[in-house]
Amino acid sequence: MSQKAQSKTTKFAWFLLLVGAFFLVRNITTTAASLSDNPGTSFMELFFTATDSSGEVFAGFVLFIWAPFVLLPLGALLLWLGARKPQQQASA
Repeated sequence: MSQKAQSKTTKFAWFLLLVGAFFLVRNITTTAASLSDNPGTSFMELFFTATDSSGEVFAGFVLFIWAPFVLLPLGALLLWLGARKPQQQASA
């Protein structure tokens, strides 16, 4: 893989990590804010709730909940692979 392609892979990996971290932080902050409105509900129960106040599943909530679980590991894997390639080329 060329240096330019590695750079693109690394930049994309950082982008995935940044977006995943944003969704994770947003979900944590909204969950913490919602705890006072929902007494008796655990943090984790609220954290994984994808329904709005009317009980309808909201696609945005699904995105905020599950995007970090997909984007963060994928970004870390791509970052690891991008850092691994130069080491393999240097040893060859």
